[in-house]
Amino acid sequence: MECESEVLTLLKQMNKRLERLVGHVQSIDLKVQNFDTRFDEQERSFKQTIKQAIEESEQRINARLDQHEQLLQQLSEEIAIASRKVREATERHTRNFDRSFQKNLLIKRELARLNREIQSSYY
Repeated sequence: MECESEVLTLLKQMNKRLERLVGHVQSIDLKVQNFDTRFDEQERSFKQTIKQAIEESEQRINARLDQHEQLLQQLSEEIAIASRKVREATERHTRNFDRSFQKNLLIKRELARLNREIQSSYY
């Protein structure tokens, strides 16, 4: 009986130790769960921050591309206008030159005719 009493006492002590160990394990498990939860939240937050940063960068890049496209369009229009003006000025210059050349020919012919008249009046 005394043996049974000692065994019973030992079993109770072991049971208390097991209960404390179970409590300790549960406490550790809760800490791990809390850590996992915080880690998951931080990971989601990090991913969201990265996603937002990428979206903002894409928006800035697209805005810059739009600006560049507008500038290219303006430059293209200005080049077309400048090309038209150069073509028109060249055509105008060519017409003026042709007119001047024709006038000079007429003047030379007239001078040659007058010169012949003058020479024929001396002879």
